[in-house]
Amino acid sequence: MQFKAFFILLLLCTSLISNAQVLKTAKDTTEVLNRVKFPRSNATVIVSFNESMLDLDEIPSSPLAKKSLDELLKLYEKKGGDKNIDLMINIYNAHYDLGDPNKGFKYLQKAYNLAVELYELNPSNIDLLKQITEMMLIVNRMPDVPKMWEGYANRNPEVAEGWAKLALYKIQILDTAAAREYLEKAYSINPKRTEIYVTALMEAMYKFIINMSQLKENEDIDAMLALEIDVSFLKRAAAQNPDLEIAKMSLHVAQLLKIFYQSVLMNADKFSLERSFKFDFTDTQKVEMADLEKAMKAALTNKKIVNKFFPLKALTVLETLRGNMEMATAYVEESKKYIKADVDLYRLLAFGYLPMRKYHKAIPHLKKACNLSPTYDDLFTLARLQFDNYDYDAALAGLQSLLQSHPQKFEIVFGIIAIQFRQGNPKEACATLFRLEELYKDEVNFEKESYFLYYKALCHLFFDEKKESVEKALRAAIDNDTPWMTEAKELMNLFCN
Repeated sequence: MQFKAFFILLLLCTSLISNAQVLKTAKDTTEVLNRVKFPRSNATVIVSFNESMLDLDEIPSSPLAKKSLDELLKLYEKKGGDKNIDLMINIYNAHYDLGDPNKGFKYLQKAYNLAVELYELNPSNIDLLKQITEMMLIVNRMPDVPKMWEGYANRNPEVAEGWAKLALYKIQILDTAAAREYLEKAYSINPKRTEIYVTALMEAMYKFIINMSQLKENEDIDAMLALEIDVSFLKRAAAQNPDLEIAKMSLHVAQLLKIFYQSVLMNADKFSLERSFKFDFTDTQKVEMADLEKAMKAALTNKKIVNKFFPLKALTVLETLRGNMEMATAYVEESKKYIKADVDLYRLLAFGYLPMRKYHKAIPHLKKACNLSPTYDDLFTLARLQFDNYDYDAALAGLQSLLQSHPQKFEIVFGIIAIQFRQGNPKEACATLFRLEELYKDEVNFEKESYFLYYKALCHLFFDEKKESVEKALRAAIDNDTPWMTEAKELMNLFCN
């Protein structure tokens, strides 16, 4: 039935093209194709600092190369493989990376059962609890995690790491008040624990971002810039421990992250412009950035700091915001002496080229990020950048691969449709669009789906001989507040007036 519907739609498009009267010339066709847009992507630029990066006393060891699924399965078949929790988790992750997590779930389930069994025998084993937590996060059981760490911390009240971890997971369920309380407990036990400062940075940024999100849409830039990050905990730690470099460094980075988020949001509207731009900064931000640059460069020559990755990453952020991508890239290369590959940095370098509209330079960095840690959002954004760089074949191949592991993500199909239009195949694009509607018409109200309405309007432009029908389709795209209302209005003026 599905193939029959698809075949009929292809015939429909073929019959309409010969009768199309709205588009009369090749120039008309070009006008429409130039207004074909790729669905918006949601990739985020993450600027985070984990425990290994904040361990300033030593150079972290390089991560071990990932073993293939075949290698992992061979290890599992050996004696004791079914008692190796990390091995079974890695087997699951390998299946996940290959787009077939269901096939690896039995290993994850077995690893979880074994870890829980062992932890019940030894509820003071923090490494087992970390493994259990990792698996719970994989299956989206984040709300259950804090309770487990609360039990551990109460049984082992003298372990600072336990309270810091509890604070960390309280933050991730947005209970920042409780997080501060547990941070204070960890700090009172051992103010030098790295986890305390990782968590304190996260707590400060979560509260800052929550406050920013609560600003009303019509709030002006001054209201956003007036928001301050709560660095009281970090200031106190730095003052009470003047020789503790991690406390001072964390305070600097909190300020850096505030500038990063403020400046990105201040300039967010510029990304949709059809021209390149540079970030604008307030005079206050410029002074803060200069002070931070000075502090981070001093850290590079500070003999007490063995691991220079932390200040190098901060300097990369600063230079990316300034648009000095050669310098930002140089800092990333320098950072490889300490950590071989941090996915944040490659996302950041890719992001830095977007204001310049230099997609060809952004793409290799985002590819690197996807190779290191493939996520749906980054892979989808990579396809969008390839589309914007006119590399339609690469974008199409990426989307087709992504669709296999995310078959319910309609935005992937809409991306494929956009490529088919741009490649000059409107018949194929419209056939794909209407086949999608046919297959999911009982589950989705496509007349309320903004991307669908816009692409449907394009199909009417190509294949409908009646201006009234074309105008109605474009009007639907406009009235339903599609992301491309401006383009729909321009097409209305060109072909319906």
